Amino acid sequence: MLLVFLNRQQGTYKSKIVKCSNFLNAFQLSEDENADFIKLNNKLSTVKEIIKEINQLKQSYHDLPEQGDLNDALEITMDLEEEAQHLDQSENPAQ
Repeated sequence: MLLVFLNRQQGTYKSKIVKCSNFLNAFQLSEDENADFIKLNNKLSTVKEIIKEINQLKQSYHDLPEQGDLNDALEITMDLEEEAQHLDQSENPAQ
């Protein structure tokens, strides 16, 4: 049952990553720099939170008792983490 929950969490994080990515791809600067800064800063905070959550998810997979082959689940989680880190870098290139 826990494995099913963790797999659903993967889907949730994937959806969040896609939403952030779509936002960045469609983002257009406006005349209000403060509003733009707030929007981008909020997305950056979201991406950082996603990265933390994915790390927790990865640890949860590692903590599961041996229930068969979890390699696919861990691989997907690592791919999600890479996507989130890529978004983090594209939103915050100074790092």
